[in-house]
Amino acid sequence: MRSLSDVLDTLFAPLETSRRARTGVFLFPVVPIVIFLSIKLLAPDTYPTLITEDSAVERLQALFYFAASALAFSSFATFLKNRLPLIAILYGVLAFGLLLVAVEEMSWGQRVFEIATPAYFAAHNTQNEISLHNLDFIQPILHNIYIATGAYGAFGWIVAALLSSETKKNCRHIVNYVTTDWFVSSYFFCTFLMYTLLEYIARPHPGGFLIWRDQEPAELLFALGFFLVLATKHVRLRRCLEGLAA
Repeated sequence: MRSLSDVLDTLFAPLETSRRARTGVFLFPVVPIVIFLSIKLLAPDTYPTLITEDSAVERLQALFYFAASALAFSSFATFLKNRLPLIAILYGVLAFGLLLVAVEEMSWGQRVFEIATPAYFAAHNTQNEISLHNLDFIQPILHNIYIATGAYGAFGWIVAALLSSETKKNCRHIVNYVTTDWFVSSYFFCTFLMYTLLEYIARPHPGGFLIWRDQEPAELLFALGFFLVLATKHVRLRRCLEGLAA
């Protein structure tokens, strides 16, 4: 039976060598964007059902976050084993963070297990559910967190591009594992752009084209972006260690 690392290597190794594969990954977000936009324009009554709470879109987001968290935990263990403690700590924090986001997307299973909303959350949660990100003292800054994280994912590759080739050739260097690659930047840019529009440029209003839940398709790409980043880093780390051992 093939290991997870073997499967990931088969699926994502081409991104290390094939510019066509990288370009395809970079352009893929256009497909779901066109699909959701077409449904919004041509079937306006159907569109809200696709992006509502507990929809397939939200469940898919949670799935990608769970998968990304598992990859981050796996890489954390590998970094720790190979005496790269700083990167290990960063990946450990990221793994826990992604796991938290995953369960938050599912409201901690509240509606699945039919759990009543506790009094504190009923009083302080903007959606009357068990979730931290919708608490009244977190909600006001949540969009800016998405904007900042989206900007880092969308433009972080530029930092790596500015570094010397010798630094980038050192496969154990931290920059190779804490910056995004250009071909996944589009997934984060969608979230950066959508939340910037909603928060600062074209805030939704009755009768307007944009609604607050338009962020759901962008968040789906955001979650997929994290999965792609961690899958490619996992493959890169494995190849690095195999090369050093050879």
